[in-house]
Amino acid sequence: MIEKLYHISISLAASPKVSTDNIPQIGGDKLIENVLNTAYFVAGVAAVIAIIMGGFWYVTSNGDASKVQKGKNAIIYASIGLIVIMFAFGITGFVVGRF
Repeated sequence: MIEKLYHISISLAASPKVSTDNIPQIGGDKLIENVLNTAYFVAGVAAVIAIIMGGFWYVTSNGDASKVQKGKNAIIYASIGLIVIMFAFGITGFVVGRF
């Protein structure tokens, strides 16, 4: 019986804080982490879509030099953007994890 009460008290202590209105409270660090993760996800999806569009433009260029260049640039810049996003994700994850 005492062991069961102990486990219940531990689980209650580990649960998120709840206000008097039964609304879960979130700390500032978790809020920042959630916002950044959402932003990284949206930016990553946008970069992948840009890579796909660049590939489509490259394939459908029919040898037109300006369209080929447009497709290559889209792929290159979106790939660089995706790499920057991954580095930013890693750096902010490391920094937020430290505090």
